Amino acid sequence: MTQSRTAPIGVPGLALLGLVFAVLPLFAEPASAATRSYPWCAIYGEGIEGMNCGFTSKAQCKASTSGVGGFCAPNTFDSWATAAPEPKPKRARTQR
Repeated sequence: MTQSRTAPIGVPGLALLGLVFAVLPLFAEPASAATRSYPWCAIYGEGIEGMNCGFTSKAQCKASTSGVGGFCAPNTFDSWATAAPEPKPKRARTQR
């Protein structure tokens, strides 16, 4: 009867395994981030320094510019940009 002996993984092996698991998330992109769209930009001044294109809705953009000046515009840099038009307010029905 022979016994098979396996060598323990050891400290260097554990260190390498830990390094792999620490670095792996840096290369994985979550699916939700890959499809995230920021279709609105807040324009505060001139040039790219005066822009913030990190808004998912026009209302969010307007809230950011409120009180500090600026305006909101569709993000032309976003490849997923499909800035949906603002929904029209419902008109009150008039009775005849």
